[in-house]
Amino acid sequence: MVVICGGSAWEADTAPDLTDALRQSLDNGCVVAAICGGTVALANAGLLDGVRHTSNGADYLPSLSKAYRGIATYVDQPQALRDGQIITAPAPAPASFAYEVLAAAGLPEDAARQVKDMLRQEHQR
Repeated sequence: MVVICGGSAWEADTAPDLTDALRQSLDNGCVVAAICGGTVALANAGLLDGVRHTSNGADYLPSLSKAYRGIATYVDQPQALRDGQIITAPAPAPASFAYEVLAAAGLPEDAARQVKDMLRQEHQR
């Protein structure tokens, strides 16, 4: 499992290029997950081309990644999305992102759902 946390650092020209490491991880059978700005690293590596994915809005990845060719499989939704070995999420989806990551890592579904429900409580008033 490779998890790329979000943040504005991924939007900068000085963001690290993880292409080789991410592709090797996928080739080795790892699940690769990214939330918020971390999805830019996946776009730059070409990992979102041909898989359903989400991020911080339909214009976000095309505006930040010259390598991004995945707009045809972009899904505009507020929750995390898993397609095969790729998990993506927009910034305001930490609960569903945590659930997808934990489930993909092998945590039993009931336990992963409990974590999701606990995290979701943080956003309720």
